[in-house]
Order: sequence, then C-alpha cells, then structure tokens
Amino acid sequence: MIKQPFDLKNFNTFGFAAKSPAGAVISSLEELHTAISYAKSKQMPLLTIGGGSNIVLQDDLSRFALVIRIPGIDLLQEESDHVLIRVGAGVEWDELVQYSLNQKWYGLENLSIIPGTVGACPIQNVGAYGVEIKDFFHELTALEISSLKEHVLSKEDCCFSYRDSIFKNEYRDRFIITAVTLKLRKNPIVNLSFPNLRKELTHLPEDKITPEDVRHAVISIRTRRLPDVKQIGNAGSFFMNPIVDESLFHDVYKQYPDLLFTALDNQQYKISASWLIERCGWKGFQEKAVGVFEENPLVLVHRGGGTAGDLLELSKKIIQSVYDTFGITLKMEPRLYS
Repeated sequence: MIKQPFDLKNFNTFGFAAKSPAGAVISSLEELHTAISYAKSKQMPLLTIGGGSNIVLQDDLSRFALVIRIPGIDLLQEESDHVLIRVGAGVEWDELVQYSLNQKWYGLENLSIIPGTVGACPIQNVGAYGVEIKDFFHELTALEISSLKEHVLSKEDCCFSYRDSIFKNEYRDRFIITAVTLKLRKNPIVNLSFPNLRKELTHLPEDKITPEDVRHAVISIRTRRLPDVKQIGNAGSFFMNPIVDESLFHDVYKQYPDLLFTALDNQQYKISASWLIERCGWKGFQEKAVGVFEENPLVLVHRGGGTAGDLLELSKKIIQSVYDTFGITLKMEPRLYS
C-alpha cells in the first residue's frame, strides 16, 4: 500500500513535478490508520490530497502523501421534503452532483463540475453561482491525526464563511475528513440568484427551469471560462474575491464607477477579483510556462515544463499590481505546500 518515493505529478491539477518520500492511496479507514501510523513512526508530517485541485506543490516535499479515495454514497434518512446522505470523502464531487440529480435530490446543481473530491469541499466551503456547500451541509466525520479517534462535526463546529472554514485555521493539519453528510431537497427548487446563470437560461421561462437545466447551464458557463485540467494545468480560481470595508469600497468606486461588486449585509463589499486583475492588464499574460487564462483572469495556468516557483512569482506580481492600483490585497485560494 505504501509507496516510496511517491510521485505527486498526477495528483495535482497544475501538473507540477513533485515527489514525497512516501505516500499511499487510501480507500478505507483501516488503510488510513495504517498510513498515519507509518508516517508517525518515520516522524513525517502529512500531506492530505483529495482531487489535487486546490493545492500548489513546490518541488519535492518532506511530507507523507495521503491520497484520499474513500468511496460510498449512502442514504441515511428520507423525509417528505428532504434526504440525508453520507458521502465518502474520496467520491468525486461532480459524480455526487450527477448522482443526486439522478435520484431526484436537489440543491447541488449550481456546484456542477467543480473539480475535486467531497472531502475537500468543506475545507474551503466550496461555492459557485449563488450556492455554497454550507447551504446543504449537515455534518462530517473526521479522523483526528494525533489520537486516531473519529469526531463528528456539525455545521456550527465547522465555522463556515466565504471560502473558509475551521479546517483552514484552527483545525488545519489536525483532522482528515473521511465522510460528509448532506441534507438535500426533494422539491426541485432552483437558485437563479447569480446574474450570469439566469442570463444563460434566458431562452427558458423562469417557472419552467429545472435543476437539470441549471446543471447544464453551469457546465456550459464553466467550460467556457475554465480550461480543461487534462489539457492545461490549473486549479480553477486562483484568487478569492476580496471583501473590503465601506471606506475602501467608496474610495475605489469613486475612481472606478464600473467596478464589479456585491454589497454584503454587514457594511462590507465583495469585489470581483477577476475585474481587478483584468483592469490591471494581466488577462492573457504569459511568462515562461505559466500565465493568466485568456478567458478568465482569475485562473492561473501551467502549460507544462514550469515550476510552482514560476507560478508563485507570477501570483506575487499580480497581487502587488492590484494593491498598487486599488489598495486591495488579493489572497490565494489554493493551499501551498513546500
């Protein structure tokens, strides 16, 4: 089960060449226990990988690689208006979205074709087109690395916020998520709150739009705006949309009245990182083997033969450029490991 060394090139969607001294592909709790115990015996810190779609790996690592492939989609409870399903952390996220629609369980269709696995999604509270995983989250099961004990964490325990959770903060490197329980609707209510999504469906009367229509529309939009990771290395959106206070927002808006933003309910504003980056002239920029995707400035790409260092150097230039122009600091969405 344990391989030495462990090649990581096929386990990160940027396709960067990287190796761990040892690693394992995990498909059960027993294998997870064995692998963690081995890593502890060698005093190796852990690198937990789902789909590898939200990580940047720098060269060769000193960590033990755990690639989580724990399977399973189980119906736990069915009521008149909802179901509770427990999903293994290694299930591909979009496989779950399609499966749930096939079963006539609704809510996840706005999150179609997001790359990665179910276990990775709560870590950054994955969201798209007006929906976040927290909207349908019930609880999760996680293994505490130090004690090898299982814990059940509720939505409140996870401290979800925009692209964030307790697993990116206090619980980072403390737990490994093994299963996620979701509460899905049985009524086919659609969420068209995101303007571009409604625009994609203008050919249909709003009262006739189905969750399946929403899934098809999201797939259409995303395939236009995101490169296929099988063709061009990327991790989807590389930067988070910054949230700024009222004072900074008004300073920027006075100078740039075409600024794209969303007003939040706490006197804060979420600014379009894509707009900021494009306004600074980075859209389509290419340097060495990395660049900014020509269809979507939020996406940094690796066209092969480059390094994580090349990518990080480019990201630093973009962050500095946006700060110098607008006084707004962009933050990376993927997690960096070195």
